[in-house]
Parts: sequence; structure tokens; C-alpha cells
Amino acid sequence: MRSKRNKTRLLLATGSGFTDVKRATLDEAKKRGWSCFSFSLQDDISPRIFKPHVAISTETFEEQIYKILHQIGVHTVRIGILPTPLDETVPAVLSDLNEEGRMAAEHYAERGFRHVGVVRFGDFRSYYTTFRTHAIELGCKFHVLDISKALPKSINSPDKTFREYHRRFLAALSKVPKPIGLLMPGDNLAATVCKFCILSNIQVPDEVAILGRGDEVTVCDLSPVSLSSIHLNVESRISAAFSILDDMLAGKEAPKESVIIPPTGITSRDSTDVRASQHPDVTKALRYMWDNYSSLELSVDNVAQVVGFSRRTLERLFRSELNQTVNEALLSRRLERCCELLITTDTNVSDLCYAVGLRSREHLHRAFKRTYGITMQKYRLKHRQA
Repeated sequence: MRSKRNKTRLLLATGSGFTDVKRATLDEAKKRGWSCFSFSLQDDISPRIFKPHVAISTETFEEQIYKILHQIGVHTVRIGILPTPLDETVPAVLSDLNEEGRMAAEHYAERGFRHVGVVRFGDFRSYYTTFRTHAIELGCKFHVLDISKALPKSINSPDKTFREYHRRFLAALSKVPKPIGLLMPGDNLAATVCKFCILSNIQVPDEVAILGRGDEVTVCDLSPVSLSSIHLNVESRISAAFSILDDMLAGKEAPKESVIIPPTGITSRDSTDVRASQHPDVTKALRYMWDNYSSLELSVDNVAQVVGFSRRTLERLFRSELNQTVNEALLSRRLERCCELLITTDTNVSDLCYAVGLRSREHLHRAFKRTYGITMQKYRLKHRQA
């Protein structure tokens, strides 16, 4: 065991952001009694001067940087999104992109979106491939809003850069049908797209729904419209990286293949809190239902009165637009909210019916098991263990 003076030093190399990664890394380092400092690996001076024993990087670094770390005996693990050729020599902990794509596609399909897509700021290569595959399988049409063309040399300030990308986004958005559900590669870019929409009076989520990736709370909650986001299970990714470092420090070989960590789920916030429809009156009815789903007094007649239709006309519109009755759409919303409460609260299962606007415990239990195939108690245990 190293002495206090010579305790293990961990280099954490991250770009801007990565708040959750930094926090989880610090927590794990403290448990081991390691010291931790942060630099960019693009600065090859810092490893030589501070002489870390181990390193965790969130950057896709060049082979030359790895050689420097290897030369001075630094065991290194990369936490990333996509695989790289360096993963054959540098152990990596990667995201389960297939599971992310499936979750995102199902998230939008469950909300009735017929059109989904991505905004391409740069060369994200295959990060959205599985999202496209799963979305098409679910009957959605897929679109790429490509605004990645190199900026003109005349654009030399952050303000001009923002305005140019804003202009490109609006031009690309004008060519796709709405409502549309977008998946972004990160929460910061999702927040930027949200700003583009708000500045141009485009309704989020009614016209454009936005799903981020990373679930960084400080970004998601401070966006102009709070952002739904894929939770990437940061704690498990950091734990896997530290386990690899422990083994390497003990003289064991690093794993030959990358470790793949699946996301834990999607945290739903306002940016996707909608049931998509191209008919404005159906959209109005859905918004009223989603805002008042917990009311025990909510009924089809209430909804019909809000939109100014007879009950029969409203039911016909719902069947035409959503292939559901009004009550089926309302129950779907209530069950979705029930799932969120099962995961995020300790509310007694028997009392959840009142929280989601149902009078009968038996009705909720039957509907939940029919929809998800398991009881609410098993659902809670399954997702909390994950």
C-alpha cells in the first residue's frame, strides 16, 4: 500500500462540462484514498510534470498522447461514446448505443411521433444509427437536419457562430414535417437547439420535441425548456473504469474488449412532455389531458368542452389521428407517470392510483400489468436494481 505522501494520483482528462463524470470520479477516488487532479490530455506537459499513476479520459486522444502516458507508466482508461482504433491498446468503457437508440425511438413512438431525427452539428459518425434503425422499425420516418458545413472564415466570434448555426437550423427544420422528435448527442447541444426554437417562436415540445443525452441536471434544468435526457448510468461507467485501473495497478492485464454499460433510462422533462399530433385540436386536447391527468374529475366530456367539440367528434378525431380513444390516450399518460413515480419515489404501490388520477387500485394494477407485463412492485425492483 502506498504511503499517504505517495498515494495513487489520478489524472482526470475531460473537456468542458462532464459535471456528473467529474463528481462520480472524485467520489470514487476518495473512497480509495487517491488524489485526483484534472487537465486536458491535449497538453502533453501536464502528465510529465505531475506524474500521475493512473488516468481516466473522456477525450478521444491521439496515439502520441497515449505513448507519453505509457512511457511514464500511467495506466489509462478511456470513457467514451464511440469505439476508436486505439481501443485495441487503451481499455475503454463505452455507451450501449443500441440500447440508447432503442430507448429514444420508443420514447418518441409512445408519444405518437411519426417523424423523428437528429441535428448534425459535426461528424458524429454512427452515434444515431441505432436510433434510426429502431425508429424505422417502429414506423417512424427518420430525418437528418445537417448543419455541419464548415463555418466561413468571416465568422470569428461566438455570437456570429451562434447566429449562423441558428440560421442553418431554421433552414433545415423548414424542410422536415412537424411535429418532429429530435435526439441530440449531448445535453449542451440539446439546450442550444432549444434556444434556437424559442428565439424563433417554435413551440417546444408541441412542434419540436428535444431529447438530450447525459442527463446533466445543471444543463437540463436550466435550459429554456427543461430537457428530457437519456441517463447514461455514469456511476456504473466510472466504477467499471476504476475496476480496470485496480486490476492494472495489481499487475493484471487490461480487458481485450471494451466494457459496454447500458443507460438506466430516460428522465422525462418538459421538452418531450407531449403527445404528438398534426391536428391542432387534438394537440390542444392532449395538452389539457397531460396537464390535468392527476385530477379524479377529468373526463372525456371535460376534454371535449375545452376544445369545443362534441364527445363523438373528439373520439373520431382521436381514432383518426392517434388510433386510440380519448380514455386510452389518458390511461397511457397515467401509466407513464406511474412508472416515473415507481422509480423516483417511495410512494406505496397501493396509493399510486390517486397520484395518477385513478379512483381504483384494482384498475391501476390490472392496466399496468396488461401494458408492461409485470406488477408495479416488480417493475420498481427491476429498475432500481438497474
